Amino acid sequence: MRPVAAKLLKELRPTKKRNVVDLDAAREAPAELSQGQPDTQGLPPNHETWMEIFTSVSNLGYQVLSSKALRKLARRVEAAEEAYMPGGPPMSPVVDSVFVSWSLFDAPIGPRKETVVSILAEVGPAFGLRAEVIRFLELLGRSRMGVYRVADLGEHRVRLEDVATGQSVQARVPDDLEQRDAFWLVRLLPPILPDHLEDWVVWTTPYVLVGHDVVSEWTAYCQRAVDGSTGEELASRIDRHFKATDEPTRWLDYIMDGYLGVREDSDVIALHGVPDRPETLPHHPTNQDAELETPNALERVRSRLLALSDEEGNPERAAAIREGLGLAPEPLSPELDHIMRTAYRMYGRVDAQGVTALGRLQAGAATLPADERAALEALSRGWFSAFEVQRIRLDEGIQVLDVLKRRRLWIAERSATRGLDVGDVLAGWIMDEGACLRFEGALCRIPRIASPLFVEHLRGLRDQLARSLPKLGWKRRAGALASHVVPLLEWALQTAPRPSIVNFDGDEILLSTARYEVVDAKRVARRLSELFEDDGDGAFRALSGAQLAASITLKGSRLQIRCNSRRRLDETKALVEKDLVGAITHQADSFEDPSASLDEAWERRLERPAAEKPPPELPPEAAQAVRDMLLERMRRWIDEPIPLLSGKTPREAVRSADGRDKVSHLLFRQAQAFRDGPSGAGLDLDEVWRELGLTPPA
Repeated sequence: MRPVAAKLLKELRPTKKRNVVDLDAAREAPAELSQGQPDTQGLPPNHETWMEIFTSVSNLGYQVLSSKALRKLARRVEAAEEAYMPGGPPMSPVVDSVFVSWSLFDAPIGPRKETVVSILAEVGPAFGLRAEVIRFLELLGRSRMGVYRVADLGEHRVRLEDVATGQSVQARVPDDLEQRDAFWLVRLLPPILPDHLEDWVVWTTPYVLVGHDVVSEWTAYCQRAVDGSTGEELASRIDRHFKATDEPTRWLDYIMDGYLGVREDSDVIALHGVPDRPETLPHHPTNQDAELETPNALERVRSRLLALSDEEGNPERAAAIREGLGLAPEPLSPELDHIMRTAYRMYGRVDAQGVTALGRLQAGAATLPADERAALEALSRGWFSAFEVQRIRLDEGIQVLDVLKRRRLWIAERSATRGLDVGDVLAGWIMDEGACLRFEGALCRIPRIASPLFVEHLRGLRDQLARSLPKLGWKRRAGALASHVVPLLEWALQTAPRPSIVNFDGDEILLSTARYEVVDAKRVARRLSELFEDDGDGAFRALSGAQLAASITLKGSRLQIRCNSRRRLDETKALVEKDLVGAITHQADSFEDPSASLDEAWERRLERPAAEKPPPELPPEAAQAVRDMLLERMRRWIDEPIPLLSGKTPREAVRSADGRDKVSHLLFRQAQAFRDGPSGAGLDLDEVWRELGLTPPA
């Protein structure tokens, strides 16, 4: 027996105090299961029976909360009640069913994370609680919150697919529960009536989850929560996470922070974002001044399309595609695979009549609200393709080449601009909104190293479809290619040759060093400052146009020249030795070929990255000194020639629209690198942006 339960048992046993717990009521609750005759509330049979059980359990639970053994837990529940003020909008987004279930089923006490129902289940046999009641307590204790994809099956039935585990159940829902084609955050209870063993219970009031791409956001969240676990460990990690044993108020906090409002079209509460991404949560303290869009028509259309689409998505065909490319059965990124397969189910996969889910929804579009019809029309005018990134305008959009239609396009986009490079390829659907083109949301990024092979193979597949299905419209043929995207990306990454690593002169990288003994230090220092850029403290730079050709270091009686190719080293040595005859004596040259480590890194390119340890924190004074140094370096960068800007300085480049885009992208990626480094956290580059006449990104 766990410690808190043992403590309660010890407290109650001597006198069996009726003033603490009504044991007679506990033993009688409930004598027989209701056979599910619907009451005046219109509850389904299992739901009504669970309500009878819960009434007895909650009475018993709140009685034991008054005991000395559970005093700390009682105080925690009272504090939570004051903090979250349950009752539903407008007072609080936390509804009573969620809070009461949390206080009895989830709120922990003691080192073993005991809860009210787990304690009752342990002490119950000592006081005559029947085995059936103990079983109900255990079932309540194992219940948890979960995120479910919901499909309306008609006749007050829904199918709920757990986004975290992929498992599906059916449930009977109360007559007044609307919004049955969305994503829910809800607690389910299992069926217990012999005549209704297929009907799970939607126990708490469901919250509708909304956002730009709810499927990918929550799939990614679940992937982060389990951190690569599989099999039984995966299920256990999911249960613990959604039970929130490590962070007891996780879901109460999320409901408060993610509250977006009450949907006008139904009286359900909408939540936005995911718990571990504060920037997505409307009411998180870091976003008090931010404005998030209200649930939009596109989200509702996606939900309708998912409800109409084939749930399985033809796994045999997916397996055949992978086998044909010589790939392992399981994708390297299940998250990406799920995102792309879901989009294919909605927009690309056809039924026996040759109609997609999008086409089926269009057939009944007349009954949809006007804003949903507009979103549906934008999707219908769009198409699937692969788009090569040619120009990036930070937070505004990207210029792309549709590699299947060989047509240049401008696509309005914000988030993707922050993680792309010119030469990358994006595979996915775009929407034609009339005034602009936008990505639908499900995108697969193919990095430059793999994009040529990917594009070549995708074009080959397109041509095969054109020959075998000439009467099928080009949009349908393009949509069929979507099922090949993730396998084709993996194949291209495996097949692509390791790129050669060269400097800007085209030389193969070879880390080359020459060492000299210095005879006349003053003469050497004077001549080096005449030949090269003097950085102070014995450091010099040899430039070749806008490029760094060599780094020279003079320390006492030692001179060292370092270059990234043998040719550059030979040229710099010849220049130095010509003017410093008698002042220096050559000692040795050394060369380090990085190709071996590059080959090793290339072989590991498809491995799942291991969790990185956070870098050690610097003392505050040292961290500030590093930030000051980096900021000063970026101030000088403004007026230094940059090869990626065709030898122009950033100040010169921003005079043209194309240059402004390139400088913005370079500066943003540099800021990202600083932020992710061990000493760049907190570095503010806003003054560099303003000096160049650019607006710092939010």
